[in-house]
Amino acid sequence: MIGAQIKSFLIALLSLCCMLLAAPLMASPQPEGAILGDPIRDVFDIPSQTTGSTYRIDVALPNAYRIATNQRYPVIYVLDGQWLFPTASWVATGGLFDRSLPPAIVIGISWKAPHDVMLGDRFRDFAPFPMLAAPTAGQAASFRRFLREELIPRIQKKYRAGPTRALVGLSLGGLFTFDTFVSEPDLFDIYVCDSPSLSFDDGSLKRRFDGLPKNFLHKPTRLLFSWGGAEALAGGIQSAGRELEARRFDLLKLRAGPVGEVGHAVSGVEAIAEGLTFGFSRDAIPLTDASAREYAGNYSANDGKFTTQINAAGNLLTIDFDDFGVPAKAVPLKQVGKDHLLAEANFIEVWIRRNETQKIDGADIVVEGTPMRLRRLDRRSGSTLP
Repeated sequence: MIGAQIKSFLIALLSLCCMLLAAPLMASPQPEGAILGDPIRDVFDIPSQTTGSTYRIDVALPNAYRIATNQRYPVIYVLDGQWLFPTASWVATGGLFDRSLPPAIVIGISWKAPHDVMLGDRFRDFAPFPMLAAPTAGQAASFRRFLREELIPRIQKKYRAGPTRALVGLSLGGLFTFDTFVSEPDLFDIYVCDSPSLSFDDGSLKRRFDGLPKNFLHKPTRLLFSWGGAEALAGGIQSAGRELEARRFDLLKLRAGPVGEVGHAVSGVEAIAEGLTFGFSRDAIPLTDASAREYAGNYSANDGKFTTQINAAGNLLTIDFDDFGVPAKAVPLKQVGKDHLLAEANFIEVWIRRNETQKIDGADIVVEGTPMRLRRLDRRSGSTLP
């Protein structure tokens, strides 16, 4: 008995020592320039004068939010935050690691209400038409007004939110997302509309969609319109996807199709990853042969522990990259801005650095979430270029 007590005491003492030793590490600030790590969490409630409901707002800020204090971030608004916010938050973090997504603020929108009340409020807020099975349905326009006049201004004021906004919705949330795209497309720049509940349509949404002119969009917009590849009852959604493709709206970049061999509920997970990656994908800027040759060369960290080479073949660029000691050469790079190169979805982003005479003397690079400052070396000798 005494031996067991001594053993328990020693275990407790060891645990306490470990906590004390770890405390300075846990309390130490992130190094300046860090871009990865757990998001910074926030949560608040907002009572709506428009709908009469109180909404729970979950927030995930990029890990570097408190460091890069002059930067503004795109905002991803996620409907049904009680279910989808954790997934969207992780996709935002993982996409940043992959360099397929920019750092972004993720907003999860849910209801501060008991479960049975919440289910009724979903139909009320997300459905743009009345339903016999849901007496409260049909007030999507009021919920959209809440977003436009209450929530979005609150987010713009409370956080460093940039002008780019995305809306993510699944099922009834997908129905609201599609209705917003049709009714007020300027409210968001990116729409992720997965498995929308179009079977509830009383014909009004279809008539409004059919009446859209080819030039109804006023700014470049991206839309993922998707459904689960294993959904047996998605015929109406597939038909709407084909119509979207056939309409060829001006300024719209569209991707319509199934996401994964999954059903209705799980398709939202696939759609968030694919839709945000598609929505935020950066278009390549044409690169001349001369520019490619100018970028090509050997680059090294000051301590010599990291070296890489940018290669040019005509106007195509690749970068050599060893992943955990396993050679993975010739990762394609695309130019996405002036002196800005990206290996999208392959962990690498490069900003070419020039001296006062505009000659390239190095590069700032992020590899697997780690920022590094590199100098450019002479190809032949390995010496630093003047």
